[in-house]
Amino acid sequence: DYNGGWVLPTAIPQFTEVSVRKTAGNLVHVTSTGGRDLCYELGKEKHTGTWIDYLQGATKFLAEKGELTGLEATIYSTMPEGSGL
Repeated sequence: DYNGGWVLPTAIPQFTEVSVRKTAGNLVHVTSTGGRDLCYELGKEKHTGTWIDYLQGATKFLAEKGELTGLEATIYSTMPEGSGL
C-alpha cells in the first residue's frame, strides 16, 4: 500500500456506479448519493477540500487536453462515507 505496509486484498459487497451524459457548453453538474448536487465550470475549478476536488482534477486534466466538454454525472455508492475506500 502507499504506506509501505501489508495489504489484504478482499472482495467487498459495496460498490460505486457512475452515469455520465455529455452536454453542450462547459458546465459540469454532479449529483451523488445523499442528495449532493454540485456544479462548476470547466476551467474555473476551485479547491474545496471535499470529495468534488477529485472530480475537478480529472475533468480539468481532460479539458486541458481538449478531450472534454460539459457533462452531467450521477454517482450512486453504497460505500460508507469516511471508510477510506
